[in-house]
Amino acid sequence: MALPTGFTDLQTANSAPPGTILNLIGVVVDFLPPTVNRAGQWQTTIRLQDLKFQNSIYGAKGLGVRFFRPRELDMPEVHDTGDIVLIRSVKMNSFNGQVFAISTFNTVDVVFPYPAIPSPEFAITYTGGKKMQCRGTPASINSVSSLEQQYVIGLKTAMSQVIPRPKYDVSLKVGDDRSKLEKGRSTKKLQRICELEDRRFADICGEVIKKFPRQYGDCELYITDYTENKAMFHYRPPEDIDNDDDTRRDGDKYGYSEGTKREWPGPFGYRCLKVNLKEPHASFVNQRVKEGDFVLLQNVKIKLRDGYDKLEGDMWPDMMYPMKVQVQFMGKHDTTELKELRERKELYWAQRQAEKERLANAKAPLSKGAKRKRRQQAKLAEEQAARAAAGEPMDTAEDPVVPDAGHINPHVRCSNDIQSNTPLASMLDAEGTRRHTNETPDGRSYILPFVNAKYRTRVRVIEYFPPDIEDFAIAVEADEDDSLHEYPPSTTQWEWSFSLHLEAAAGGAQSNTGSTWVNVSHQEAQHLLGTGFEYEPCDLRRNPRVLRKLAEKLEILWGDLEERRKAGDNDRPANVPFDCYLLEYGLLKDDGDERRLEDWQRRYMLHGVTIL
Repeated sequence: MALPTGFTDLQTANSAPPGTILNLIGVVVDFLPPTVNRAGQWQTTIRLQDLKFQNSIYGAKGLGVRFFRPRELDMPEVHDTGDIVLIRSVKMNSFNGQVFAISTFNTVDVVFPYPAIPSPEFAITYTGGKKMQCRGTPASINSVSSLEQQYVIGLKTAMSQVIPRPKYDVSLKVGDDRSKLEKGRSTKKLQRICELEDRRFADICGEVIKKFPRQYGDCELYITDYTENKAMFHYRPPEDIDNDDDTRRDGDKYGYSEGTKREWPGPFGYRCLKVNLKEPHASFVNQRVKEGDFVLLQNVKIKLRDGYDKLEGDMWPDMMYPMKVQVQFMGKHDTTELKELRERKELYWAQRQAEKERLANAKAPLSKGAKRKRRQQAKLAEEQAARAAAGEPMDTAEDPVVPDAGHINPHVRCSNDIQSNTPLASMLDAEGTRRHTNETPDGRSYILPFVNAKYRTRVRVIEYFPPDIEDFAIAVEADEDDSLHEYPPSTTQWEWSFSLHLEAAAGGAQSNTGSTWVNVSHQEAQHLLGTGFEYEPCDLRRNPRVLRKLAEKLEILWGDLEERRKAGDNDRPANVPFDCYLLEYGLLKDDGDERRLEDWQRRYMLHGVTIL
């Protein structure tokens, strides 16, 4: 079966000098979903195979083709393995010892979906100029010749015994909605824990719960994405475990092998996957990865653990690239997967806390004083409701406050409505008498400089820093490890970084007392601006369009604050309060001693709020 004129087989392409421009056709054997890299481009990688390359010593995994495009809509519409892709004008290159074909500005692609490629007996239908069903731009589809279509039909037939047949619903037409096609996908690489199955390979995004270095340099890693898979080990919550229950421990029953064991920190249930790592992945995890990190594990082999019938993961070295580490940090990449993972985590622990409180209330018998206090609280709630209905100010002596949706910014949304609001003054606890006083077992009390806590509160913006919005994005040095997984490597990288001065919302449920500065990190700024803000951080002084769009977005949050600042008006800005979370944390002073309480400073960070 001869290649169409102008095309190169994949084995020859794999040996071509860097910089060579080629035309390729191949069957998809693997692919990654499109993601946004640090340079703000959309990128994806697909691996192609053909008859000649599959028998080559370098062809076991296929030839990687990496696409870089400004929009997700411009990416090749590959839905499953078995699809055939025709590509014109890609440049051959190598990176870290791997050969890739890289897209250029002139690269065009056409994707022939597996179910739409006809059998050879119907090939004559497409010799007279009739076009097969395919995906691509109108110009790229029209450029496909009859000989190229005949080759696609023959390649599908020749490779059908080698390439696993995709589990498409063949009743679907190529023009059907893309979401319908994706419902039939069973071989997608990036999977949630709830989707894992025995004897499959998967990429997994998750939070590290525990890790245990083992002998010979191996490592056991426990990760979760807060979804459930009943085929995995079940971790029972503490209230369901007796003190002498062995399931509280890791390792041997008596703890000889590792010393004193810690209780399982959660999450509980069927939510944690154990992954066994060997070199080179194990050394990277042992030395660099910490509990609480968000990581992407690539090419994890899912299997049933011998003797237990529980799913586990294995990560062995790549036979072709034995030194390639397939563990990546996700902390600096605000991807859709990471956002969803954080939201599931927040929801899980909120539900977990509510369940603990319910169980505690159900078990603890109420004393006469507690019953009297509960009656007083119920009476106070009725009085406050009556005052609110009459338009009178409410008493704010107690912390819990029910959000009043009628007096908040409808264009700003807080991520979780489960937790009740806390007045800002109570949260700040300036005297340290409510939230920051700690008492030792021998009766001594002292004031903590900070506590690791999360509060939901209602506030409004009265100031921002830096004083010029042009400085809301800063240049940062590239992480050396990040550059290994990105091509072409980024040069200057930018991140959002600014602060907001917040004061308690006036009127309504909270008194107008208390104000504080809060930091807005890069990740929280991405969340604040929302998915509708399509611009990545950059040098705002050189990109007036991005600066203008950023100012327009933030105006929804802080009203006429920017206009008043430019006019030199020091009056309070006209803006509407909104609900948000504030994370309290501690920052060690320069040259401070972490053992001295007075060397710590209390700080707050904005969290969990989005401008719609």
